[in-house]
Amino acid sequence: MWRDAEGAVSDAHERGVQLEVRSDEGAYHFPAPISLIFDRWIAEVEAALGKSLDARRWRPNLLAHAAPNFALSENDLSGRSINAGDVVLRVVKPIKRCVVPTYDLDGGASDPEVMAFVIRERANVMGFYCEVELPGDVRVDDALICREL
Repeated sequence: MWRDAEGAVSDAHERGVQLEVRSDEGAYHFPAPISLIFDRWIAEVEAALGKSLDARRWRPNLLAHAAPNFALSENDLSGRSINAGDVVLRVVKPIKRCVVPTYDLDGGASDPEVMAFVIRERANVMGFYCEVELPGDVRVDDALICREL
């Protein structure tokens, strides 16, 4: 991992990628500590595009398997509380997506169809940001329980 922008530029150049550092644009950051996405929403994009997409494209901290009867959207979940294992999360807002999910994590190739679908069919929203109300442990296979506030 690089400690500075120069290291990232040098590494990119060695891989044949042109990278420009702009100090006037500020840092990129996530506005909340947890991003959560349901597999059902990713499957929707995959079905529409006719291809499998690695869930890591969406950069979630938590990837949840949706129950068969799950039919909520990101907007439906805003303001709700979610219990995940010992953790209590509060849904802050839907995630408006940038170009990052268009990139394949293994090869780096861009797939603009991904973003075009998300913008056109999902109002540019995939997943949601949460704040931690009660810290604890979340384990694989822990159920997520959504509650109204």
